[in-house]
Amino acid sequence: MNDTHAQTLISAACIVKGELHLTGEARIAGRVEGRIEAADTLIIEAGATIEADITAEVIDIHGTVKGNIIATRACRLGASARVSGEIRAANLAISEGACFIGQVYVGGAQPAEETPTVEDNTDALIDEAALRLRDRMTQLHEAPAPVETVPAAAASPNVRVMPQAVQQTLQTRAPRVIKVH
Repeated sequence: MNDTHAQTLISAACIVKGELHLTGEARIAGRVEGRIEAADTLIIEAGATIEADITAEVIDIHGTVKGNIIATRACRLGASARVSGEIRAANLAISEGACFIGQVYVGGAQPAEETPTVEDNTDALIDEAALRLRDRMTQLHEAPAPVETVPAAAASPNVRVMPQAVQQTLQTRAPRVIKVH
């Protein structure tokens, strides 16, 4: 019997270490460490644990993935998905309840050159943040001290008014949180 629609299944009892090269639709319910390349659709079941870089046409995630993901057509994160790493996909769908930590690049063709890893991007972001902080500190030290009047309500010994420059600095340093509904 020659079934052209055969499906690969890595069951929950399996642990795979190394490289997987898959053709046709594939489902992973177990644990994989290393690298996964799928020519078609890859489904990562709830309860699966993946510590690998993944490349496939369509990637449907319901389990835990730690690694970089490249989906040439689409990547979908189900409600039970827990993903950390970088996602590059032509289309991306994130269900309510999914957890994602990392960077996302969505749309268009993937660039021909090698993409930087999460670690490379982190170092660049840290350097950029340090330069901005140094510039901001220099501005604060060079700026003349503002003369501020204290409102009558603030004259109490229990109330302290922060200078406007400090208030602006604190506002620009607030973390940005993106919540997907």
